[in-house]
Amino acid sequence: TDALTLRFPVTYDQPFELQPITNVDTTKAFAGWYNQINGAGTGFTNENGQSLRNWNTLQNVDLYPYWVDIFEFELITVNNEEGYRVTKSAGIVYVTEITIPATHNGKPVLELSSAAFYNTPNIKVINIPDSIQNCSESGSAFAGCTSLTAINIYVAEGNHYVEYASVDGVLYHYNEYESRVEIIKVPTGMTGELKIASHVSFDGGQTLSPVTALPVDALKGSQLTKVVIPYTVQDLNTNCFADCPNLVSIEFEAT
Repeated sequence: TDALTLRFPVTYDQPFELQPITNVDTTKAFAGWYNQINGAGTGFTNENGQSLRNWNTLQNVDLYPYWVDIFEFELITVNNEEGYRVTKSAGIVYVTEITIPATHNGKPVLELSSAAFYNTPNIKVINIPDSIQNCSESGSAFAGCTSLTAINIYVAEGNHYVEYASVDGVLYHYNEYESRVEIIKVPTGMTGELKIASHVSFDGGQTLSPVTALPVDALKGSQLTKVVIPYTVQDLNTNCFADCPNLVSIEFEAT
């Protein structure tokens, strides 16, 4: 890749701030400026570009961005297809929004691990390709993401079977074994009122499928105050509202 040169003025014996940068590779997070590549040597700033100490040299200094992996990828085989299972890595603490790639090293990303983003309170938005085959059906991949306000499904390139969709940041799944559409996870950081979608599309809007189930833990830990359940729901698990301390109203929509 082409080298990028940036120049920043600093004042001796004073705190300073250097511009943080982003990587075109969405699996990398900026962790600060260092005086050697790959985070070696001395760190001069944190991930926000703020100085770790006062500037203490009268000479120009070459600094290098330190990139840290946001994800770990485990090679697996699902239904005779080789691909990757994804989980968080050290770099996830430096970002608030993440985008899981549809492919890695030329192979598809097939699933999230059961604890993929467990206890990651800084994450607010997670973007997932619609080619994913397993998002952790109990929602455990998102447990402990207390600031999470949106789980978005984006359209990946190529032809593939789609069984996940999102509406207003809520994750839905077509469960082919039970022939039903169900909620996988309402993000824990959502507040206020949520009107659950009555229908969702898994083919770009060509057809709409009714949402019929709210399984166990669908809204667990939610900060919502009101939930409106559509008339299409036929199966409501008794534990789907577990640990919702702010919930004061559940409304069932008429047909």
